Amino acid sequence: MDSSTTYDLIGSPGERLTLWLYRDVTNSREIQERIVAGTLQPELAFINAKMVPDVLVLKAAAQKAFFANLRGTLRSRSMHAELVFFVAGSKHVGEALKRFGISDSGKGSGTASSAVTDIIVASIHKGAPDEEHVDALVQGTAHPLSSLADVTDPAAIKAVYKITEPELQIGSLADAVLCRIAASHC
Repeated sequence: MDSSTTYDLIGSPGERLTLWLYRDVTNSREIQERIVAGTLQPELAFINAKMVPDVLVLKAAAQKAFFANLRGTLRSRSMHAELVFFVAGSKHVGEALKRFGISDSGKGSGTASSAVTDIIVASIHKGAPDEEHVDALVQGTAHPLSSLADVTDPAAIKAVYKITEPELQIGSLADAVLCRIAASHC
């Protein structure tokens, strides 16, 4: 099953963002251990899907990470970690990776003692994405990215981003998150 969705990035011909949505993932702890050990190849970003209200949030964060990499201004170890960092809109890399990555200690997941089971895998790359590698790495069920709304936890997103009801009267939850991503690190 072709479970990925690919978008072109602005700024360099051929640079692309590919996203996969997996549910009921059983090996997120093992993936997290490989990320921390630096043994995950090729490099990928793993994001807690409950904390993403819309695909546009991921596209904006990926674009910012891509440009930070081009400028040589990454605040984290890699462009893919930077993508997670920008999704969080935080000033603290470690906290962003805990809340929005697949660490089971994140406050954003709402369940501090259990592993993240709904994840988005992101790859910033040239050429074709390594679909087989991602499918072999993640032990879960692939879902179309169009079903992201079924996974999203609006209450957790509002709490982490401190989104107020007046904000939601003039825009969507995704709009509020995008504003924070756009304004972060300016």
